[in-house]
Amino acid sequence: SPDSQRVAFLQLDERPVPTYSIVDHVPSTPTVEVGPYPRAGEPNPIVRLGVVAATGGNVSWSNLDAYPAADRLIVDVSWHPDSRAVFTQVQNREQTWLDLVRVDAGTGRTTRVLRETTRAWVEPYGAPTWLADGTFLWVSARSGYKHLYRIRPDGTVVGAVTSGAWEWRTLYGVDERRGVVYFSAGIRRHVDTDVFRIRLDRSELTRLTATPGTHAAR
Repeated sequence: SPDSQRVAFLQLDERPVPTYSIVDHVPSTPTVEVGPYPRAGEPNPIVRLGVVAATGGNVSWSNLDAYPAADRLIVDVSWHPDSRAVFTQVQNREQTWLDLVRVDAGTGRTTRVLRETTRAWVEPYGAPTWLADGTFLWVSARSGYKHLYRIRPDGTVVGAVTSGAWEWRTLYGVDERRGVVYFSAGIRRHVDTDVFRIRLDRSELTRLTATPGTHAAR
């Protein structure tokens, strides 16, 4: 946690997972390695999210009973800046939806903040980026293009920070004092990547890189 008082961790129970044999052909005499590996349609490990004090003690297990253990993927875990809550992202095995879930670090009580869904596939894009006013920046392809959204803690969408028939790519940073976001995208041509700046109110989109090609920022 940001205050260094707790540790969030995943526990994986691989007992349901079938074993799979593979030949290690690197040594001069190949050997056969056998280990748990879920092939398509076979059981995955059963996963739980726990929070424990950094000094040890009892574990607070997250109440994820709304998601069947055999069909539960936990694809991201991050802390809220106040250290009182963990935010995890849960998907079904087909990955046709993704839930952002708030977990109380002390009790394990969970609240679903939002759901991303599609008929085909939902790609996880990483943890929320929290702002000082309590809102967070969230990457979503809900419009058909990957873009950045500003969202309240209850899941209400304040608005899209970026939009258009182009793909948002990387968040480099937020200057909250100036109210601007730095990011990369393929606006000029999809095969190029430029670095841009935009205000949180969606105004003043500015390209910062001038030459053709692929650019990155640090």
